[in-house]
Amino acid sequence: MANTKISAFTAETNVANITGFAAFKTVGGSSTNVRISGSEIESTLNLDNFAVGTLAVDRGGTGQTSYTDGQLLIGNTAGSLVKSTLTASTGISIANGNGSISITNTAPDQTVALTGGTGISTSGTYPNFTITNDSPNQATPAAGSSGQLQYNDGSNGFAATSDMVYTTDQLKVQNTVYLDGNGSSAGIVKLGCEAAGASHYVGLEGPTHSGANAYIIKFPDATPTANQILKVNTVSSSTANMIWAADTDTSIYAANGSLTGARTVTMGSYNLSFASTTAGQEVKFGQNVRIDGQSYNVLETISSVTSWTPDWDSGNVQTMELSGATTINNPSNIEVGATYIIILKQDAEGTHTVSWGSQYKFPAGTAPTITTTANKADVITLIAYSSTVLMCTSVQDFATS
Repeated sequence: MANTKISAFTAETNVANITGFAAFKTVGGSSTNVRISGSEIESTLNLDNFAVGTLAVDRGGTGQTSYTDGQLLIGNTAGSLVKSTLTASTGISIANGNGSISITNTAPDQTVALTGGTGISTSGTYPNFTITNDSPNQATPAAGSSGQLQYNDGSNGFAATSDMVYTTDQLKVQNTVYLDGNGSSAGIVKLGCEAAGASHYVGLEGPTHSGANAYIIKFPDATPTANQILKVNTVSSSTANMIWAADTDTSIYAANGSLTGARTVTMGSYNLSFASTTAGQEVKFGQNVRIDGQSYNVLETISSVTSWTPDWDSGNVQTMELSGATTINNPSNIEVGATYIIILKQDAEGTHTVSWGSQYKFPAGTAPTITTTANKADVITLIAYSSTVLMCTSVQDFATS
């Protein structure tokens, strides 16, 4: 402080002139005051007024004035802050930088110690671990027992009856995985989608307890092909053996069946068709057929030919458009008992005649003389008495327009 005078005094009259007290002491039994005069002392105390010294820990300081890269302050029971750095262990490296610390795992595949229980041995390296049951025929340990592989909160455990191996993205259990029910719901195996959390999945659920059923579904060894389905082929004991089969094998046409009651098929706006790729196939009815509507054939029309062999698989009613003399040969695909109709129609010229094969039998053995007027038609009705005899009658002279 400039122009500061410090002097001792005893006269109380000088107290009023004291700018501030720096000390007080007693000398020889008398009180001695120190008077500071001159320029004012600092009226406001702040940290900027301290140029030297170290602030102690118990005053809120660190007790330290210098550091090296990566040092940390760590407290102890003595109330001090000690400078220290992190210590690396096996497989870990630490780099202390200027204002930064980097910690790196240098050995991600190092051996991880796993502890096994009775009959269980463990080995592996990160991230692959192997847990092996050395005594697969031992009794199942009680839930929560030592050495048992547990899940959830440890209240329930896996039975130590099979070998279990965990590899990347795979848990392999040799022999059997048993998912028990929880008292109200059956065990379910869920195959989740690729998204984490399995928000979409396909589940396989066990049967109900009330059904009292226990069985195994055994999948086939063969590789499936497109459009095949799984179906039960045989049942041996409690095992249902599956096979890959064509989808049509499970339709209503796969085997003979019987009705146990009246059934109605409602077609709505759709047609019901029975199609065949093989000529001569039949739809049979063992009893009466009632049709509440029409029963009809598609009219088959044959254009002008000089020689024609009717094929009854093309329809029971067929029309021959005559444009010249025509021979009507013995027909094919005769069904005994069937009724057939041939319509013979003259063209715009008329005068055309027909001759008949040997299987067409007319009354008195004489074929009729057909109408030859232009655009007129005759109707010949045939009943198949046998595979070689068609009993024929004719109705003639029909107008066609």
